[in-house]
Amino acid sequence: MTNVSKAFREVLKEEYCLELPKLYTRQDAKDGTIKLLLEMEDGSKVETVLMRYNYGNVCCVSSQVGCNMGCAFCASGLLKRDRNLTAAEMVGEVLILNQILAEEGENAVAIDKEAFDSLIANGPVADDAAIAENEWASAVKE
Repeated sequence: MTNVSKAFREVLKEEYCLELPKLYTRQDAKDGTIKLLLEMEDGSKVETVLMRYNYGNVCCVSSQVGCNMGCAFCASGLLKRDRNLTAAEMVGEVLILNQILAEEGENAVAIDKEAFDSLIANGPVADDAAIAENEWASAVKE
C-alpha cells in the first residue's frame, strides 16, 4: 500500500486486522471437500471447511475459537469455547477459501449458517454476526 502515508498505514495496522489467517494444515477428501486449520493472529486455531455440492461450493466457517455446542461432525466442538472470532477473522476464513477456489477458476456460492447459529447460541453477539454476514456477502462476490 504505497499510495497511503506511512503514518496512516500505522494507524490501520494498530486499529484494524489487515492480515489473513495463516494456513496451518489442509486436508483434501476424495469427494472434493477441503478442511483447513487456520491460525489467527493471536495463535488461536479454527477449522474452516469447503463443501462441494451440485449447486456450488459452500463455505462452513468457524465463528468462535472452540465451541460448547458439541456437534459430532465438527472439530471445533472438541475444545470448549475460548472466544468469539471478530468479523474480520471470519471474513478472513472466506477469503482464504476463495483464494483456493480462484486457483481452480471457481468461487463460493454460500456460507453455512450453522456458524451463526452457534455464535448466537454461545453469547450475545448478534451485532457481530450481522456485520460478519454482510462482510461475507461482499467477500464471496469478489
